[in-house]
Amino acid sequence: MAEGEHAPVLIAGAGPVGLAGALELARLGHPVRIVDKEEGRSVYSKAIAINPRSMDLLEPSGVLERVMAESIRVNRVSMHSGYRRLFTIDLSRLDHPRNYVLALPQSDTEAILEDALAARGVKVERRTELTQFDQDGDGVRATLVRDGQQETVSTPYLLGADGAHSTVRHGLGFEFPGGVYPDRWEVADLSLDTPLAKDEVNIYFLSGGGIFFVIPLPGEGLYRIGSNATGAAAERLPPGSKVLDSLWVSEFTINHRLVERYAGGRAFLAGDAAHIHSPAGGRGMNLGIEDATEFARRVVGGGLEAYADDRHRAGERVLRDTDRLTRMGTTTNPIVRALRDHLLPLLIRREPIQRRIRRDMMGLHPG
Repeated sequence: MAEGEHAPVLIAGAGPVGLAGALELARLGHPVRIVDKEEGRSVYSKAIAINPRSMDLLEPSGVLERVMAESIRVNRVSMHSGYRRLFTIDLSRLDHPRNYVLALPQSDTEAILEDALAARGVKVERRTELTQFDQDGDGVRATLVRDGQQETVSTPYLLGADGAHSTVRHGLGFEFPGGVYPDRWEVADLSLDTPLAKDEVNIYFLSGGGIFFVIPLPGEGLYRIGSNATGAAAERLPPGSKVLDSLWVSEFTINHRLVERYAGGRAFLAGDAAHIHSPAGGRGMNLGIEDATEFARRVVGGGLEAYADDRHRAGERVLRDTDRLTRMGTTTNPIVRALRDHLLPLLIRREPIQRRIRRDMMGLHPG
């Protein structure tokens, strides 16, 4: 490693992606600084799925035991036309030691990662914003601002895990091509009295191109629901369900974008700074954790020069897959809907197709 290469890597953004990258660097014995412009962690649940690929990546740092203790296991994903079940994907048949998905609010995931990072002697520097940077062949010089005080730091590498409006991406001058789906979505975390199972995700295709989904959350009777159909999402709960309490409600539109490059010189991108896409399949946070962990391992073990191409291919694949799922689920074309509701169940009964779907859903792509 060249002189100065063992100086702290700088990570901008202390969401789950930045925290995962910092934790892996610390585990591997490489110094790291992680800064975030916000005063504290988000208190909202946001992303909730942790797939087997992320579990494999997080296990060496020692956090997986706590993640598993605080989450619940999802064993099945069922698709419905209206309230008529079309088919079920049984995740327990996955050929992997962890044949399930964990459901855990993002706020809890961040707390676990930050605690583990602090235990390794690295504290997140809050209220500290990366405002600009420049670089040459030897490293990056970044300007940090905290409480109006400016600091210039030198680092061998900069990782932008700073979200969809990434300062690092803008500083690199990279385009973020893509678009916005037309529908507006409502999601809510609710306490329910419902016959729905606590280990199953249920997705309902509604008439007119609507989708409604119900995802279990840790805690007695807690679920995440969401819909792109007009009206309150809770109005579409299946028969026998009753809302007891509402914990969080949000509305949003869905972007699908992929950065042109994941790296420029010694500055790199991960997570939402590089790719944003439909939440179909629960891939966003997981893909970002994979980005950041790969970055950390390549900083220490070599291969960083291939990071940009490798992660761009991974991001492109996930963006393509989630776009297909979203368009299939939200189509207003009655012919396509009829084919989806009648032909798809027949195809998915075939084990080779089930096997491919299970691996894709779990982030276990070949290669």
